[in-house]
Amino acid sequence: MHKKSYLRFCLLEVSFWCLWASYISYISPYFLDKGIANTYLSIILSVYYFVSFLGSFFWGRVSDYLNGNKIIIIIGTFLALIFGHLVYFNADNFLLAGILYPIFGFMFVPLTSMIDAWIIKSYPERKDAFGKARACGSTSYSIMMLLNGQLISRIGYSIIPVMLTIFAVMQIILAFSLPEEKEEIEGEGISLKDMKELTHNKTYFRLFMIVLVAAIAIQPMNNMKMVYIQNVGAGVSEFGIDSFVGCIMQVPFLFMAGKIRKYPIKSRLLVTTVTSFITAFLIMIAKVWYVITLGTIIHFLGYGILLATYKEVTEDVVPRRLRNTGHSLMDAAYGSAACVISLSYAGMVIDHFGIPVLMIVCMVIQAIAITMVLRFPKVKGEG
Repeated sequence: MHKKSYLRFCLLEVSFWCLWASYISYISPYFLDKGIANTYLSIILSVYYFVSFLGSFFWGRVSDYLNGNKIIIIIGTFLALIFGHLVYFNADNFLLAGILYPIFGFMFVPLTSMIDAWIIKSYPERKDAFGKARACGSTSYSIMMLLNGQLISRIGYSIIPVMLTIFAVMQIILAFSLPEEKEEIEGEGISLKDMKELTHNKTYFRLFMIVLVAAIAIQPMNNMKMVYIQNVGAGVSEFGIDSFVGCIMQVPFLFMAGKIRKYPIKSRLLVTTVTSFITAFLIMIAKVWYVITLGTIIHFLGYGILLATYKEVTEDVVPRRLRNTGHSLMDAAYGSAACVISLSYAGMVIDHFGIPVLMIVCMVIQAIAITMVLRFPKVKGEG
């Protein structure tokens, strides 16, 4: 595909992650500013990620059935724009916001897999196509997190719906402008037999479980970050700085996605789980916000490797006609399913026992993931 199209794909990643940084990353601090309790915020986020997980499964299957991603991205972004505004302007009503926000998640969160899969499918000859495009998205996410943190601290949370509108419209325009090549695949849609084939794929399923368990330990650190920062006397500006310096650390590994393939998959997975274990320990002992940020930096060093690795393995071991579903489920394991499980109790643990106890729980769970990685077999074809 033409280089100009690849540039637009990179901009599509930029628009998506700028929207995420401007809206999703700051909606929890916005709820906290409105006076929501940690326990209730945790419950809302748990429901949000559960519905997002259902959306990932649903839209992944629809994408495989239609053999395309473009129309889903356009429709999903448009509906997310509408529901995103409804959530923001009804944030004082925690019950209504708690209903509307998961609907937003159902529409928007699965799009990350749709965009990634579209890029990988469009450039099968380029092993670095996804990594470099996603690195552009991660870089823009980092910059927007820093910028929004500063804007909110000076102007207020009214900047959220403005940024949501700008980047949603940008994303829709870019998706309309990009070509989509249909793959020739055998069969008609996705059957129950096909889904059994995916779950019975031992390499894919074992990696799925590692990603899920590791993420159950990671997501309370990510999604309750503002609580930890406020606990040490910092605020939304430091939250933006934390996200900026952390996310920027994953960019080099995404740019080098093609090069890190030469390292054993088990070694890469071990790095990602050990770094998250260290992050939990640093949050547990933190007395100042920059210790938390040090943990964030260490975590994202590992996340950049993890993301590139599970995308690579999914492409290598999952049949072509099931890859959109495979990517969606793997992303959902990290970003939705793990959140449903961990956030169902994270806020309650903080309110009743404190942040150090929650971090101990996270370290124990991450130790289980490390054990699973040590037992992970060599993937067929791995050098």
